[in-house]
Amino acid sequence: MGSKLKKVFSCAVSLMLLLGSEAAWSCVPGMMSIDAVPSATLQTSQGVGVTISSWYGQRDTMRAGTTNVENDEGKKTTTFSNTLILDYNVYKNWTAVMAIPGVLNNIEHNGLDENNSGVGDIALLAKYSLYRDRMFNASREVSLIAGIELPTGSRHEEEGEALDDQILSATEQSGSGTTNFIVGGAGVWTLAPAIVYGDVTYEMYGSNAAYQFGNALGTRLGASLPVPHVKPLRVTGEFIGHFLARDHSDTPGNGVLPDGKVDNSGSDTLFIAPGLEWRIHPNWVLKPAVQIPVYQNMRGTQLKTDYNVTLSLSTRFGAKSAHVEE
Repeated sequence: MGSKLKKVFSCAVSLMLLLGSEAAWSCVPGMMSIDAVPSATLQTSQGVGVTISSWYGQRDTMRAGTTNVENDEGKKTTTFSNTLILDYNVYKNWTAVMAIPGVLNNIEHNGLDENNSGVGDIALLAKYSLYRDRMFNASREVSLIAGIELPTGSRHEEEGEALDDQILSATEQSGSGTTNFIVGGAGVWTLAPAIVYGDVTYEMYGSNAAYQFGNALGTRLGASLPVPHVKPLRVTGEFIGHFLARDHSDTPGNGVLPDGKVDNSGSDTLFIAPGLEWRIHPNWVLKPAVQIPVYQNMRGTQLKTDYNVTLSLSTRFGAKSAHVEE
């Protein structure tokens, strides 16, 4: 079993890095990888869970508050992230989770085009099941999540004479450079034929760097329904919220407010996300979805999110075949 797990881990990492090297992407450090964890580990299950969660998004419209403004610098960021999520039920109610994001950034502005890549901030988490109606693959389960995110991600500086030694913004950063803490909860509840699920996560960014990113709150409420006469297929719908506090800089300067907060940082965004859940094999699940922003309030002037596309592929090794809901 040990050699098989090593092969599975090696192949998954290779696939993650391969996919990450084929597109340009950027994101708030840690946020996309942490955001994918609760939905990948809603139910306590046997064996080793392996999920590859991909996230693509585009930003090319400037916004101040809730109003679109001119994008004078022609700034644009595109995002394609891949996060490898591993989970294992170590003892009764306890499940260990590891999230490893692959990072490739692309930023365009003032005619310049910059790319940088590497592994992002790795997260180590624990999930504790408060309630479930059966030991594994429960139809009803409520859990708590807590963990730490390590500063393993790279921190690149922008190029160009006028931008020397300027740190990339939160949406352009591969790593946070700080040790961060995560708390949250998740739940799934079957109300046949519907399955209702949701999660809340709060990430507290550390202060062990001159530039500290604002804390991030993520929320999700979703439901899935079976497609008539297509047993392995379900339609899903989610309402998602991302709420980011302003960043903080210890270095006074242009764009830094008197209290140290960075003016053009932080936002509140609400999405609706239609999608599908396709059980292509008893232990393999494919989940594509589109996140469409319905409300965005940017603090200061920043690029807003045009849309996000997500895709996850999950499987388990060493587990009995999962039951397909009627």
